[in-house]
Amino acid sequence: MAVPRQHLKTLKISQKGQITVSSQARKSLGVSVGDPLMEIVLDGCVVYIPADKVLSDLMFSAQAALESTGISVEALKNSVESRKNDNLSKRYPGLKDAQTS
Repeated sequence: MAVPRQHLKTLKISQKGQITVSSQARKSLGVSVGDPLMEIVLDGCVVYIPADKVLSDLMFSAQAALESTGISVEALKNSVESRKNDNLSKRYPGLKDAQTS
């Protein structure tokens, strides 16, 4: 049986401030018990989105944007690591010497 992608349902907030997401909605979104949802409040509306999907989409968008500028993910990681080491050396000049001793 195909699960409809759109539906309208009224929910009630429990005494603990909880809501129950219908099985139809969970199946449609591909989420189950324990899966994280992102809560977004927009102009008096509350939207819940599977966090894994949002983060995955964001990661692919960021990677595509980097590639379009000619920067690889590996180059970005190396740059971040290099800057981190530079900042540590400036803040704690004796730290590197103490670690190698």
